[in-house]
Amino acid sequence: MSWTAAQLQTLYANAYRAIYLCPTCGETLNVVLSRKSDVLCSVRCPACDLNHLISRHNDPLREQFRDYTPAEAKIIKSADKWQQKPVCPIDGTEIEPMSQRSLARASNVVARCRRCDHGVEYTRLQG
Repeated sequence: MSWTAAQLQTLYANAYRAIYLCPTCGETLNVVLSRKSDVLCSVRCPACDLNHLISRHNDPLREQFRDYTPAEAKIIKSADKWQQKPVCPIDGTEIEPMSQRSLARASNVVARCRRCDHGVEYTRLQG
């Protein structure tokens, strides 16, 4: 027995929000986090005895992963500008912008989705 396509979509959507519940029975999953950039974790349901490696290569949405359009990139930048959490337009995962301050009063920002690995780079003025 294995998880259905719909259950896998739920599993991935929840895992990238740090919600580790079995999509079949609701039991808390056993999680082993990964240090690899393309693998989030390995999960196992103790009740159903099902397991899965949650990675970009196994993702049910992997065929939809693509670069952001200029309009999507603008929305991500705008959300960051207004101090809101940007959301990946492809898979709905929250994006955590990473900034590095330069000597000028600006920050270089990389806003990359952990799930699809696409992102936007820009400069945030005034910090």
